[in-house]
Amino acid sequence: MCIRDSVIDMHMHTNASPDCSVKLQSILKKAKKSGINIAITDHDQIGSAISTLSDNSGILVIPGIEVYVKKDRHILFYFYSRKELTRFYNNEVKNKFLSKTVDEILNLKDKYKCIVGVAHPTGHEIWHNFSIDYDIRKVDFLEVLNGNKSKRRALKAYKLSLKYKKGMTAGSDAHKLTNIGKCLTCSRGK
Repeated sequence: MCIRDSVIDMHMHTNASPDCSVKLQSILKKAKKSGINIAITDHDQIGSAISTLSDNSGILVIPGIEVYVKKDRHILFYFYSRKELTRFYNNEVKNKFLSKTVDEILNLKDKYKCIVGVAHPTGHEIWHNFSIDYDIRKVDFLEVLNGNKSKRRALKAYKLSLKYKKGMTAGSDAHKLTNIGKCLTCSRGK
């Protein structure tokens, strides 16, 4: 499946994440019916992303993971292959929950064939007000649109992306089936 000229929900979870009960097959069925592609980005887990790559039901599936790091930050990694995702998980994430800072996890980017960004970079709860306290040069993109965040936070993330000349993504951050496709990243090919 080609990524060209498509829409992709770049941030969603399955029941492999402890805070989600949606089964992988339900997500694949909904994505196919909706005509969207997806990135499975479970919290510190890769089982569903790996399974999806084996049977993706005719949709593009980007292998990914959302890694929890110190200071309650969430970093999104997207990989070019199942092999790289698995290698990253086994070496850097498995049994190491919250063991790294943002900069420590960003420093790993060059060891793997991946792109890396910050999920909900302005905070993920009402009381959070994150600042850029890490080396932004190591980040490929910021998640500008997140289906669970306010317009105010989206605008702030958008301005940060422009200021630092970073790529922008959109994702539903779906933890419920009804939220899949709520925010989409559009890709235009040449």
